[in-house]
Amino acid sequence: MTSGVVKVGRNLYAVGLFWQPSPSGRVAQAAREAAQQSGGHPSDFYCARSASKTATIPQFGLGGAGAGHKVGMPALAGSLANAQPGSWVGAFRLREGTWFVVVRDDLIAPDGDVLFTSDEAARDRMMQEIALGGMQRVYAPDGWSIAGSDPTPLPLLLQDRADCRMVPVKLPVKLIMFGGAAVLVIAIIIFVALYMQAERERLAREANNLLKNGSLSNMVEAYKWPPAEQLYEAVWQKKPTPQEVFEACKKLLAMAQATQLGWKRGELDFRGNVLTIAWSRVGKGVSSRWITVKLPMI
Repeated sequence: MTSGVVKVGRNLYAVGLFWQPSPSGRVAQAAREAAQQSGGHPSDFYCARSASKTATIPQFGLGGAGAGHKVGMPALAGSLANAQPGSWVGAFRLREGTWFVVVRDDLIAPDGDVLFTSDEAARDRMMQEIALGGMQRVYAPDGWSIAGSDPTPLPLLLQDRADCRMVPVKLPVKLIMFGGAAVLVIAIIIFVALYMQAERERLAREANNLLKNGSLSNMVEAYKWPPAEQLYEAVWQKKPTPQEVFEACKKLLAMAQATQLGWKRGELDFRGNVLTIAWSRVGKGVSSRWITVKLPMI
């Protein structure tokens, strides 16, 4: 007999656990106390099975790091018992050996989770359990020739269940430190949030008091607003009137000659306070050319 880790399908399972019921219902506390009383075989991990419709008493299984068990690893006996309730016994050939399990009244027997290296030893143990009676089902390999046994493979019975994961008996120091730091950060966030809420409420109360007492209205009335001419610049008053623009254009046109030194006046354009005149030069052998002259408005 031995304990260790087996592979079923794609998952690794812990086997060879020592199972105990927990009538008090405090499974974690009972598991830690039992792990401390294990004597020369200390238990590093435990997994718990909660009560169900068929089993009113929860139970836990103890395992150790020496057997290859790790945190978060599912227990094979617990997973299979959750998938197959009732009273039954089973033996399954695996690559690591022959795994034997006994479940009575939906509870795994204390010594009913064993990995045998000898196939014959596993068969002898099964015959002992069958002789005790009370078994509703018997799962055994075809080669054992046990009357009424069911040769269904373990993966079909397990249905990919991965329950009863291993939990450390003692919390690691790093986990405790991280947990304390997380609690401190949460406490700081809550304190800051409460402080900001209290500050907003205080400011709201002060504003309400000012409105009720009329202090805010008195402050607004007492404030001396500057004259309108200082607040808004009257830009339109500084621009010339349409009549002034028209007179200025007439003066500019009077100054502009129709022709000058072989150039002929062309298009006129008024933009803002600038008159733009386009000139063109004509003659034999001379290409047309435009010159723009800008005269400031007077």
